[in-house]
Amino acid sequence: MSGALLGLKDFHTRESILASITETVAFELKKMVDSLEKFIDISGWIVRSVGGGAENKLLLKCKANLLGKKVEVSEHKEATSKGAALLAGIGCGVYKDEFEAVEKTFNISEVYTPEVSQAEKIQRRYEKYRKILAKYKEIEENLK
Repeated sequence: MSGALLGLKDFHTRESILASITETVAFELKKMVDSLEKFIDISGWIVRSVGGGAENKLLLKCKANLLGKKVEVSEHKEATSKGAALLAGIGCGVYKDEFEAVEKTFNISEVYTPEVSQAEKIQRRYEKYRKILAKYKEIEENLK
């Protein structure tokens, strides 16, 4: 993997760098969602966050604003062990399938709702990110 911090100036702080990295994680999620939309209708999908990423409030706000959807946060932070337990429950017949397992066990602790003014700003940054990323990939290819 490779990456770059572009536009870094002497006045940027540790916090602003961490915020830009967090925003980039949301941008990569948006790219995946955009790719999915080319093949299937995901308009009715619910955005849910579990695990370590569900503890990053800035990331959750970015996701809600960028995707234009509410982001529901699970009260369970240990996604891997919960997933294993749900699969065991399906295997043992406790739950009919994964949909029933999630429906019966997913409890929401927080909901992040898109804020129109912030959504417009992050969408503009996302479009800029996509253009910069395309140029960066082009440069990287030319350096091989």
